[in-house]
Amino acid sequence: MLFSLALAYKDQGRLDEARVGFERARELDPRNGRVLWQLADLSMREEDYARAETILTDALERKVDEQRLLLKLGENRIQAKRFDEAERALKQALEKKPGLALAQFNLGLAYEGQGRIEKAIESYEAELSTNPKAFRAAFNAAKLLQKSGRTREAVTHFRRVVEIEPTFGTGQLYLAKALLDAGDLAGAEQWARAGLQNKPEPRMAPLGHYVLADVYEQRGNAADARREVEMANRLKRGS
Repeated sequence: MLFSLALAYKDQGRLDEARVGFERARELDPRNGRVLWQLADLSMREEDYARAETILTDALERKVDEQRLLLKLGENRIQAKRFDEAERALKQALEKKPGLALAQFNLGLAYEGQGRIEKAIESYEAELSTNPKAFRAAFNAAKLLQKSGRTREAVTHFRRVVEIEPTFGTGQLYLAKALLDAGDLAGAEQWARAGLQNKPEPRMAPLGHYVLADVYEQRGNAADARREVEMANRLKRGS
C-alpha cells in the first residue's frame, strides 16, 4: 500500500511526497529492489546523479536485485555522461542475465557517447534480436546508419521503426528524409505527410515540410515548394 501510494504521487509529479513514501518503504524493507530503483529514478529525474549513484552502488554492494539495479546504474551514468563507467555496469548486467531487456539499448547509448558508432549500431541490433518491438533501438541504429552514409540500410531500419510503432510521427519523418536522399520522391511525400499527421516532436515538424518542399522542387512545382518552406519556417519561429 505504501509503495503504491508513493508511486501514485510520482506519477502525479508530486516528487517530494513520493520520496517520503519510498523512504518509509525502504525503512520497512531495506532490501526491496523496487523501492531502491524508484528512489534512484527520482534522483535521476532531479538530475542528482551522485545521489542516485550512492543509492544504487550501496544496494549492489549488498547484492540486492543485481541485474535490474546494474541496468539502472548504467542508465544513471549515461545521463551523467560517464560513458566508460556506464559500459562497465551494463556489461555486468548482461553477465548476470544475457538478453536483459534494454541493456543492449543502453549499451548502444554508451557507445554513442564514446563516439564508437559501429559498436553502438551492433548493440542496437542486439537489442532488436532479443526484443523485436524495441522501436527506439531500430530508430537509433537507423539514424547512425544515415549519418554514416549507409542510406539503403537506414531506409530498411526506418521502415522497421514505423512498422513496429505506426503512430511514431518523428520516425516517419526520418523515413521520409531517408527516402528523399535515396531518390524515392513518392515514398518521401507519403511518409512526410504521415509523419506530420502523427504529431511528431515539435522540433522535428519542420523537417516534414522541408522534405515536401524538396519533393515539389524536384518535380518543378516551385510555388508549392515555397509554400512548404514558409510553413517550416513558421514552425521554427513558433508562430
